[in-house]
Amino acid sequence: MTSAKLRRAAINELARRARNGKLAAPIVDTSKVCHPKQAKLVESLVLGRARNVCALAGRQSGKSYGAVLAELLIAARVPGVNLIYVASTHMTCKKMAFLPGVTLNRELGLGGTPRYGQELAIEFGNGSCVYFLGADSEKTIERLRGVPNLVMCIIDEASVYAPDSLNEMIKTVRPGLRPRRGKLVVMGTGSKQGRQGTWVDITESPEYEQHRFDYRDNDRVPSWEDVEATIDEDLRAQFPHMTSAEARCTAWFLREYMAQHAVELAEMVYKLTDANLVDSIPDQETHITGGDIGVSANDALVCLGWSGVAENVYVTDQEEASGQDSIACAVMVNDHNEARKPLLIAMDPGGLGQKTIMTVQGLYPEVPIVEAQKPPIGMQVRAVNTLLANGRLKMLRGSKLALQLVGPTWVDGVIGGKIDEHGQHSDLAPSLRYVALKAIPLLPDGIPVPVVADRDQRIAEALKRARPPSWEDGGNDMEPVSPWGD
Repeated sequence: MTSAKLRRAAINELARRARNGKLAAPIVDTSKVCHPKQAKLVESLVLGRARNVCALAGRQSGKSYGAVLAELLIAARVPGVNLIYVASTHMTCKKMAFLPGVTLNRELGLGGTPRYGQELAIEFGNGSCVYFLGADSEKTIERLRGVPNLVMCIIDEASVYAPDSLNEMIKTVRPGLRPRRGKLVVMGTGSKQGRQGTWVDITESPEYEQHRFDYRDNDRVPSWEDVEATIDEDLRAQFPHMTSAEARCTAWFLREYMAQHAVELAEMVYKLTDANLVDSIPDQETHITGGDIGVSANDALVCLGWSGVAENVYVTDQEEASGQDSIACAVMVNDHNEARKPLLIAMDPGGLGQKTIMTVQGLYPEVPIVEAQKPPIGMQVRAVNTLLANGRLKMLRGSKLALQLVGPTWVDGVIGGKIDEHGQHSDLAPSLRYVALKAIPLLPDGIPVPVVADRDQRIAEALKRARPPSWEDGGNDMEPVSPWGD
């Protein structure tokens, strides 16, 4: 008999003994293995009744160690079940979950057999198995959907995934957990997107049992001095021009070590903060719209609205449509015009934009459509950030536009250079830039807009004020004038 057959025969015998109650997993005192908050998480996963569990915890806090321990204990004690541990990549999952699991299994005498290679797993003689998956594999969703007898799925590094990706993983795995009333466990550090998105919603949901801890709660370390010295070393490398005290106030430190939802404004193109996010948009009196034509992407419209002295300006609409020709886009623009009656609709004239603008003008001459200004990208972004400052521009928390604004950074840190969207292209952001440029001169604290009862006169006045002064003088070969006078 080959070694593989001998091993399989031994596993089958252990499984038979386990099913007959003749093989018991060793008793593990979690209070001796884990720090108190970590032990509470482990005991909840192994013995608790909550089916949805969230662990918002910082680096070096022991959340991954505790979660792996919980899955191993369940697999060792319950015959014929499967458990899954998901991290962002195959290598990350191996480093932070599988290899620590191998060590725990050996040191605690749990009786599992590690399986290395492309598919990482720890098998037990009772027929149970813990699988370790990386979310970077195209087969991850397929595996989440296809594992039978699933009693637990842990999704770690939740802050790394795009909100849609995290939501898709959760939606995929839930039906597989239902037959055995299995547990869904979502874990991670603080969100890079501030207080919005799927991960933040989970950390604030009453449907999830909530666990919170950070590196200061982890007393299972040789020396606090060593821990702090290591963190200071990391901070010096990350922020070489800051003192340790300054670095510990950064969003990166608060997010990664203190498990707080924090955004580093210095890293961001668009200076969106929690002050710009609201849970509802009230009705507004005056509207203005920007649009972008998607040659290979979506046609998009972003509408801003305000009332009175425009203490707050709201994103009242963010619309997208894919696969449209010029006529379909013209219909989309006309429908928006009928719904909001904006002062003007500034559309990007690049690509197919000029043709679309002409189509709108031909089919719907009453629509106040104009060409969008496109000064250097730094000026466009500055217009958006001028509105975002002090929380003046408001948009729906968790909306597509709000989530897209927190991702982009400047390539090589060169402000006003090229924008890096990190693979998450936005069709809405350009529309926001175009409408911001047009809106700033029209807001009550910018160039005053006369109150005209007749809408046609009001639109004509708005169009006149929205054009750069050089155009009013009859010259069309000059650069548009900045609304900030520089």
